[in-house]
Amino acid sequence: MTAYDEPMFLSALNNNQLPSEFAQRVQSFLAASFPPSQALLFTFRSFVTEMDSVIAQSGNGAPRVMQILQMFSQVFPWAFHIEQLDWLAPQPGKTFSPPPPPNPVDAEDLHGEDAFCLETTALKPAPDDNNTNAPIRWDSINTVAWKTTYNASCVGQAVGPCSVKLGILPANMTCKDWNDLSKAVGTKAGGSGAVQSGISAYYNSKGYSCTRAWSGPFESAVQEAKKALDRGCDVEISYRSSDGKQGHREMVTAIAVDANNSSKATVTTLSWGQQATVTVESGSYSGKSDGNRYRAPGQNKSYLEGTGTAYLYYYCKK
Repeated sequence: MTAYDEPMFLSALNNNQLPSEFAQRVQSFLAASFPPSQALLFTFRSFVTEMDSVIAQSGNGAPRVMQILQMFSQVFPWAFHIEQLDWLAPQPGKTFSPPPPPNPVDAEDLHGEDAFCLETTALKPAPDDNNTNAPIRWDSINTVAWKTTYNASCVGQAVGPCSVKLGILPANMTCKDWNDLSKAVGTKAGGSGAVQSGISAYYNSKGYSCTRAWSGPFESAVQEAKKALDRGCDVEISYRSSDGKQGHREMVTAIAVDANNSSKATVTTLSWGQQATVTVESGSYSGKSDGNRYRAPGQNKSYLEGTGTAYLYYYCKK
């Protein structure tokens, strides 16, 4: 609100320079004894909530969405000094990449860290790079025994089914498809997993934007992610161990926000070919239903059986 100019805004309101529908909502909040700044914010918020509902039913191009956006474009110059908001403008083609954990780099499913990433990825060239035999469904992958140059591991098991949902990939896949997708998300030859910037770049190349859900004054991260999921976007959850050294990713299939705590939700996922649930609250995960499946040989407890950081990313058509 540093760019907010209250005298300018009230002058525009009193002189009927704002769109009538917008002005009416502002006046209703003022009548309820809210100060002008809050009346303005709550009015914006009410229209954004309405847009979310319309988009979920009719898509981004619905006439009502265009009407609301037009109102916003008319109101902003009367309430804010636009030149002071330049720093908030997203860069063209922007993708979100979170700060890397302390050690190692921001990669997920490194070999040897859990029961699903123990296979040593073949060095280039590998025998299964062009193998198109025995196709299976992306969402049925429960382990990776193929010898491919590129192996995205859990990232492939999440991004693949999500790409099927979005219509980017066909439902069935082969070893070649696994290798191709792994390379596309930025997996290194002979390595495993992928970093968020590589995943974002893959979706961006397919015409989808990347956003990390976050908690703000009006809406929690789980609420934001649920809205995205409900309107047809792809949502993925990224787990980080408490020490930042291990990571894992899964496709999200459902989000149930706690009725008594808007920052808490039960998230249902596709976890290496099976359905699983996990509790996400204020950016942390706990109670992963199949956490014990991720124990590496000789391990008494995997990090996914405990608690750590949870990020929710969603990818929507541009």
